[in-house]
Parts: sequence; C-alpha cells; structure tokens
Amino acid sequence: MSYTHEVGKIVVDSRNKLDIFEDCLHAYADKSGRIRLFPLNRIVLLFAIICYLRNQASIAEESFRRRLRIVNNLIQNSEDEISDRTDRNRMPAILAQAEALMLTGSIDDTIESNFNVSQIAEEKEKELFLKSNPEQEDQLFRLEDHPNLKGQISIVGLDHIQYTDRFFSLFACNWDLVDCAMMSVGDYGQLERNKWRYQYGSKGMQLAWDALFHRSANTGFENTHDILCSLLAKAESFSDESLQMTIAEFLNECESANIYPWRYYYVKYRVFRPGSFGKYSNSDAKNKPYLFSVMQTKSQWSSNTYMPFLRAADEAHLDRDAMGQRLIYGDKRVVCENSAFVIRTNDSDEVIETIQIAQDENGIDNEDRVLKLKAIAAKLSN
Repeated sequence: MSYTHEVGKIVVDSRNKLDIFEDCLHAYADKSGRIRLFPLNRIVLLFAIICYLRNQASIAEESFRRRLRIVNNLIQNSEDEISDRTDRNRMPAILAQAEALMLTGSIDDTIESNFNVSQIAEEKEKELFLKSNPEQEDQLFRLEDHPNLKGQISIVGLDHIQYTDRFFSLFACNWDLVDCAMMSVGDYGQLERNKWRYQYGSKGMQLAWDALFHRSANTGFENTHDILCSLLAKAESFSDESLQMTIAEFLNECESANIYPWRYYYVKYRVFRPGSFGKYSNSDAKNKPYLFSVMQTKSQWSSNTYMPFLRAADEAHLDRDAMGQRLIYGDKRVVCENSAFVIRTNDSDEVIETIQIAQDENGIDNEDRVLKLKAIAAKLSN
C-alpha cells in the first residue's frame, strides 16, 4: 500500500495507516469498545488480503497484486453500497464477491452484486482492455491512482488513455483556471436527480471534482467527459499560462460577437465561483438559463446563497435576508429575471420599472448584463 502511485502497490487514503493489520488491532473501536472506528471499507480490504494469505499456494503474488487493485477500486467507488444497515445488510454479499475475486481473478456474476454497478462494469472493461493492450497496464494504473479519480477512470475513458499525462498536467494547475478552461470549452455541469441542483467544479474543494468525475445518478456525465477530453486534446501539457490563454480566447470571442451565454459570466466574474462545493440551483435551466443561484452548502439554500449577477454588480446592497435574491436601495429593490431586471417597491411589491436585456432569437444575451446592472445600481445608489 501507498499514499501515492507506486508500481505494484495500491493507493489508500492518507488518513489511514499503511499497515492495515496494525490499524485494525490498535484502532478498531473507541475506548469503550462499543463504537467501531475501523471503517467497513477497510474491513473488506483486510478480508481480501486474508483470503490471499490463506491461499498463497494457489495464487501468485503478481495475481494477488492485480486482484487487490480491483477490490480496492470497487471499495473506493462503493461508499454508498458498503453498509451494514439493519434493513439490508450488504456485507455478506460484498465479502463473498471479494473472496471470489481474490481466488479466481474475475467478478463472479452469480453472486448478488452489492458493489457499485458502474464500477463493476468498468473493471470488466479494463480486464478486456488489458488482455488486448498489456503494454498499457502501467499507464492505466497510474490514471486510476490519480487523487481525483480514485480508481474510476470513465471521465477520461479507455478510449483516451493516451491522455493520462495530460490529465495529471491539467490538475497540477490552478483549479480555478481548470474550471474556467473547461467552461470555456462548454457547459460541463451535471444536473442532480432532484432536477434543481447542479454540480460544477471548485477551486478549493476536491469533493466537487469527485462528484463530477464519478458516475452517479446525475445527468450529464458523458457531456462532462466530452468537454474534459476536448480540453485535454488541446495540448500535450498544461500550465496556468496556457489555461489563461484558452480562457481569454473564449471571453474575447463572446465580447467580439456580443454573445453572452451563462457560461461567459461564470468564467468572467469571480463571484460565480466561490470555491465551495460547486453547487448551483436552477429549477428550470432549459427555459431560464440565467437564473442560477450560487449555493455554498452541499444540498440546501442558506443565507450565503446568492444570485451571482446581483452580487457581481453591487455586493454592498445584496440582501442576505432574502438569500441574495435582490438588491435593496431604500424603499426599492432590484430582482433579476431571465431577460430583464425589475425594480419594485419594497412595501407594495409594485413594479416601478422593467429594464429589458437585449437577447437574440435563441434567448442568449447580446449585452453584458452585469455591466448593465452596475449602471442601474449606480443611479439607484445616488
């Protein structure tokens, strides 16, 4: 085991000891002995190792290393599945499948599967790939061990395994620039199954990238894959400077053509990217693509939520009591609609003025609405 990629080893979380048996002996439970501290995923991994130790006569060490890697990949990507809930204890089936894998080297489909189904499918694809391309083994394992992938490589894909070095180079850069460069290629966000919350990247939280790069119930994984690979295709290696050039090219194209899609603002204005969990809210993005609100929690709106156009234009007058959905100027307020800014009275909610935003026939802005709102805010502040 190792904390980083090493040939012939598997990568484990740096919060865990490399000596898994010592970890089990010394940190299995709290002092009372009633609360287990040794996690279930480590139990499965230790069980897989014991299966090998009990059958060393029939399992070559090289086979053991390969099989343990597969088990580790399955464990890392089955966090939701590995559980011992009272209503449905998955552990017996998980241990049976781990044992079969360690003894035979293949995933036994006759055993009820309780690992993540997408990861099982990927491991089968990898096995077929390596039979035809054994020379690619080291590159595949290195990609698996990237901290943003943790064994699941589908976001890059076996069809783009040649981009392994490029992926490492890209994510060695400033993550905010990576985020903006991907958005410059296309809107890579994924819609969560609740149908109102979206996942994007983050300059400060790996959790956001983990959610994007691992298959889930989100809609848009393949689109994220395509946009990432389009970016990786641009160069053999990346730097902050090269990413800034990609970003500048996109912004210049938008400004020259007077075309300002939502992703233009996302890239242009820093307040769209606070560096939190990468969560955004929009219950009708198809018809109202400009009404995304920036969330700063994993799941719910809070007082720190805000409409980014309003904050970008005049943060000092943003009303946090209204979850950042309006600007307050004395007895007036300004709210953002998909194609207009509306000024209303605070007491009677009467519309004072509706200021339209120029858009083309496809509903895409033909003017920078942030600059327009800044001018409105300056008048209302006086």
